[in-house]
Amino acid sequence: MSDFEKFGSVLRLITVNDVYSLENLPKLVSCIKHHKLQQPNTKTVTILAGDFLAPSMLSSLDKGRGMLDCVNEIPIQYVIFGNHEDDLELSELSARVSEYRGCWINSNIPTFQPTLQPFHILEIPHPVRGFLRVGLLGVVMSDPTIYRRPPFGGYRMEPPIPCALSWTNRLFKEHQCDCVIPITHQSVADDRALAAAQNSPTFPVIVGGHEHTIMTEKTNNVWIVKAGSDAFSAAIIDLCWPKEFVSIEETQPEVNVEIVSVKPFPEDASMRTRVNHHMRAVHDLETAFLFKLPENTTLSSIGTRKKQTSLGALLCTRVRKALRADICLINGGGIRGNQEYQRQFTYGDLKTELPFDNEVVVVDMPGAFLIEAIRSSRSKAPAESGGFLQIDDGAFVRETDNLLLALRDDSVDEKKDYRVALVREMLFGMDHIEPIQRFAKQFPERIPQAGTGREIKLLLIDSFCLTLWEQLGSFESLDHDHDDHVTRNDIAAAVGRVTKQNPSEITVGRILDVLDTNGDQKISREEADAARVTQDKNTKA
Repeated sequence: MSDFEKFGSVLRLITVNDVYSLENLPKLVSCIKHHKLQQPNTKTVTILAGDFLAPSMLSSLDKGRGMLDCVNEIPIQYVIFGNHEDDLELSELSARVSEYRGCWINSNIPTFQPTLQPFHILEIPHPVRGFLRVGLLGVVMSDPTIYRRPPFGGYRMEPPIPCALSWTNRLFKEHQCDCVIPITHQSVADDRALAAAQNSPTFPVIVGGHEHTIMTEKTNNVWIVKAGSDAFSAAIIDLCWPKEFVSIEETQPEVNVEIVSVKPFPEDASMRTRVNHHMRAVHDLETAFLFKLPENTTLSSIGTRKKQTSLGALLCTRVRKALRADICLINGGGIRGNQEYQRQFTYGDLKTELPFDNEVVVVDMPGAFLIEAIRSSRSKAPAESGGFLQIDDGAFVRETDNLLLALRDDSVDEKKDYRVALVREMLFGMDHIEPIQRFAKQFPERIPQAGTGREIKLLLIDSFCLTLWEQLGSFESLDHDHDDHVTRNDIAAAVGRVTKQNPSEITVGRILDVLDTNGDQKISREEADAARVTQDKNTKA
């Protein structure tokens, strides 16, 4: 990529960000090996700019252990927090941090435990200077609206931009750095603001995360680079210093950026074995029982792009209740199975029906927009349209003109705001439902930021597991030894009895995970009562 012979020193950064899936990691290993520099006076480091321990189906089962094991093995040498690391419970997150074998840089959550380095200094060989000192710092967004709860266990978070500037100043003045590189997990708008705020010497590059699209741009003479999500691509960033130096300010490195697809690279066999081992739990989930259908009942998703279906109503109802919304809307194009189900419904069925990892959010939408959205989305029927809106069982629509008349027996008021659960991307053009797009443009302050919602399959699995728990019988009937606790074996026996099939370890584990709030791998009477209260509230929703 660069003509290294004319330079005194070269630092190569190989970076990825927002990696939720393990599937591309075997190719990423080969990509890194191919691009690792071997010449004198060069150094290669690997960086992951946040969002890797969660969320995914695997992380919902193993709390990020599989991903971290792979990250350690690649190896990724430097990581920072992303906002989705906060999806893990604090005890699990702290455990993963302790298990990481590289350098976890944390510049703006200073009280986080275990204690992490606020910066790291690289030393790059140079033929004249001996070595150059390059400071790395790492910041994650602190906006509380991004998070579903007080972030990172309530540890104090400093605003990322002032924090990054403060540490930059210290790295230059107190640690004699020749260059500082911020690793950030924040919006590109904030990356641009950070680039504009640092004057002399400027950052050569900001290595970013959070956005899931590839970004390479230059702002205020600073490169902002994001590699896209899930390690489909890696960013190869070369910082090249001349052999002769005048001063730090006058001798900034030349920066070369290339985004490289991992697709052409062969899979590393060892990493593929490791990935397959961790993904076994997810594959086992394919046959995991979610719920039993009443006898002589058929659940159908046939025709979701042109008519209301029973499966569409069921999924919408579950989401509405779980999120305590007034109504749930799911675009018919997102429900893809086109099948009928009898007797039972499994996670494999759910994955077939909802193949996309769509984020569901709740917005306060005026009734007028809600009425128009449903009517407009269904106007093309009987012709198929991905924008045909499936609705929950509490919404009543007149078939002759697709007019929304009532929500759970209350007439709809055009001027009233309603809590509407929907796939977030519909607000920005998915399936072209114009009234929903117009609402988003007219009320931008009401749109939850990306990453603050729930992945729809994970939300539904937890909902179905709570319902299955309710079907297992009373707490007393499950607590065979009368010690006021229900164990994994107790749950497995009850699931087998109710479903009349061998209980899936995944189903049993998910019930335990949903109800076991204190992490002792058993359910107390208090935890069971809390789950029942949740179910009761959802039933009334």
